[in-house]
Amino acid sequence: MTTPNQSNNVIVQPQAEIFSTFRRLNYTPWDALAEFIDNSIQSAREHLLPTVTVIIDTPDGYSMTLRDDAGGIADNDWQRALTPAWKRTYQGTSLSEFGMGMKAAATWLADTWRVTSRSRILEESHEVRSVEFSLPKLSQYKVGTALSLPMSRRVLQSSDDFPFGTEIQLTGMDNQKITTSARSQGKLIQQLSSIYQMFLDSSMAAQYKLPHLKILINGKPITSETLDIHFSRPVSHPDKAEIRWDRKQRATVILRGSPCDVDIRIWIRNKEMSQADAQGFMLFRRGRRVDNFLPNTKGLQMRGGPVFWCSGSPAISFSPTILMCLI
Repeated sequence: MTTPNQSNNVIVQPQAEIFSTFRRLNYTPWDALAEFIDNSIQSAREHLLPTVTVIIDTPDGYSMTLRDDAGGIADNDWQRALTPAWKRTYQGTSLSEFGMGMKAAATWLADTWRVTSRSRILEESHEVRSVEFSLPKLSQYKVGTALSLPMSRRVLQSSDDFPFGTEIQLTGMDNQKITTSARSQGKLIQQLSSIYQMFLDSSMAAQYKLPHLKILINGKPITSETLDIHFSRPVSHPDKAEIRWDRKQRATVILRGSPCDVDIRIWIRNKEMSQADAQGFMLFRRGRRVDNFLPNTKGLQMRGGPVFWCSGSPAISFSPTILMCLI
């Protein structure tokens, strides 16, 4: 059995200098946080958890803590978790398939970050493991060398109450990236609510077999509006019965001028979303919003299917929000 305070090193490839390039990524605050949330959702999926909670605390703009109650990091997964672009085989449902998210987002946000985790795997659940990464210390490494990060291990006692899941502590943050102002926090909450609306809506998550996600930012839960699907008679056939504006089809979607063949599901909502800049076309992949076409976009063209417009469509008498989900 592992003894308290035992340490060993996690060898991280590729070379140390790649981490410094992450500071120049073109992230937004919500894109960066979404990388962590994606990992939490994927961990919940792998451990067959019906729900997962992510708690984000930003007390001062210079530090941040993110905690989840997902599956934690298994002992043999630490090298993968800390190595950029680690290749891993998935069955086509992963939100963290490229192996870049947590490392890139954490390094973009902060000089130093610590990952602490307790795995739900029965044989490992007695132990809490922790690894710290410091960007300023990279100068100690010669160009072309791998990182060697010490791991601390602590065996839990019967009186300990350390929850399952993973905690990431970030310090030395650029306070301009995620500020504590009410306006910035409101924008952050609004964007995460839009990105994860299918996971945040319990009925939608159940319908598409997704983990039900709960997010709290500084103690405030993020909610998602219920997707109220529109029913109406087709304009071209007013004598027919009302139909549910929800269809599934194969189509070629033109995204910013480039064709992309996809399987999609299209809904037309019965009412506008409350946030003005959340209206428009939204493209979802594996339940997560990956692109948003705002109202100033004229429309989204689909070959092999109808062309829907954000407003002014002769076939639709109202200005709907159209959600598309890759399936």
